[in-house]
Parts: sequence; structure tokens; C-alpha cells
Amino acid sequence: MAKDQTTTNSDRLIFDEVKERLRDQFESIDSIDTKAGIVLGFDGAILAALLNSEWFRGLPIYFLVPILLLICLVTGIALKAFLIKGYRKDPEPSQLIKGYQGKMEKETLGQLIRNFEESFNDNSEPIEEKKKYLNWSFKLLALAVVVMAFVAFLSSISDNLTSYTSWKIHRQEVIRHGRFR
Repeated sequence: MAKDQTTTNSDRLIFDEVKERLRDQFESIDSIDTKAGIVLGFDGAILAALLNSEWFRGLPIYFLVPILLLICLVTGIALKAFLIKGYRKDPEPSQLIKGYQGKMEKETLGQLIRNFEESFNDNSEPIEEKKKYLNWSFKLLALAVVVMAFVAFLSSISDNLTSYTSWKIHRQEVIRHGRFR
């Protein structure tokens, strides 16, 4: 009798631990989805700011393409991380009632433990895939910010270099006075 009670206590402990790990796994999924949503929001804010910027619209095409390409890649990869689904969450209440109503607690606990373990193992691969896509979206977002800063730097240098050349000063004199000086 004592041995049966120990096994039941052990089963209860295993059940509680596995259930807690499964709960942690689903909280991890929610956390990853939240981070992917933040990346998408930040990406959208950058795109909106750029599209409403005179500076951005005045850039040559060879500066526009890399920035827009990176922003599109970040959006696509973050959406991929956000949209990966296919998680298993056991038990299904109807199946549990149908299959285990009236059975011994030990048998039901054993089956629940096995189902939780299978769910945990089945969910591990999609979660790792979500993490991979989220990490790539963070990296590409950082790269997009660096590229935008680099383009801003290059465009400001090129504006400064071309704004005071002798040709431009000479051209402004012709336009302003209508004659050469």
C-alpha cells in the first residue's frame, strides 16, 4: 500500500513538473510573438518616417533600394516568426473525458504525463524556428538602421561637397545676375 502511495505521489510530482514546463513553453511562445510584434512596429515606424521624409524621397535610387530591401526583409522575416503556428496543447478536454472518465487516477495521470511530454517535444521545433526568425529580424533591423545612418552620412557629405564648388558658385552668379562675372 505504501509503495502504491509513493508511486502516486511521484506521478503527481512528475505531472506538476511537466505541466509547469509546458506552461513555460507557451509563455515563451507569447514572449517571442510580442518581440516579433515590436520588431514589426519599429519597422513600420521607420518606414513611415522615411516615406514622409523629403530627404528620403530625394535620395538617388541606389540609396533607396538597399534601405527598402532591408526593411522589406525585416518585415517578411518578423512576420514569419510571428505567424509560425502548429503548437500542440494537450489534453483535449473531450478526448480526456471520453477516454479516462471513471478510470484510476494513476492511469489518467500517467497518460496525461505522456501527452504533456509529447506536446512539449512537438512544440520545441516550431519554437526554435520562431527564435531563429526573430533573431534574424533583429539582426536585419539593426543592419537597416546602420545602412540608413551610413546613407544619411554619405548624403550629407555629398551635399556639403557639392554645395560650395566653384562651378556651383559660378552657376549661382549667372542665375542671380543673368551674366558671367
